[in-house]
Amino acid sequence: MILYQDRQPFAPASSELFARAERGSLATAVCASTVTTVFYLAEKGRWRVAARTAVEHLLALCEVAPVGRTALDGALASPMKDFEDAVVCAAALGAGADAVVTRNSRDFVAAPLPTFSPESLLSALDAQGPESPQ
Repeated sequence: MILYQDRQPFAPASSELFARAERGSLATAVCASTVTTVFYLAEKGRWRVAARTAVEHLLALCEVAPVGRTALDGALASPMKDFEDAVVCAAALGAGADAVVTRNSRDFVAAPLPTFSPESLLSALDAQGPESPQ
């Protein structure tokens, strides 16, 4: 798995989570609005071909949690302070996700789902034992 923003010290744990998704031992989803953000960041830092490749790879690994009226209404009703984060959580709920993975758990204190950093999710998964489909 290639991470398009190799931000340290977060990259190793994030890379391992995506590797598990590639092996089929971790089910993943991405918020539809996050896909446009990934494209924007990849395009800004590189060029259009790299941005398309980043999104294609992400879509190959992840289901898409849709952002429609229900998610937007849920985000507006959320006690979360950041609307974009509230949209992510509402889309995750709508998609049946068990948790949200974020490097910014501070902004997800009021989230309706458990939140994990990439490192804490890896620890939790490893505590469950050998890899099996999640």
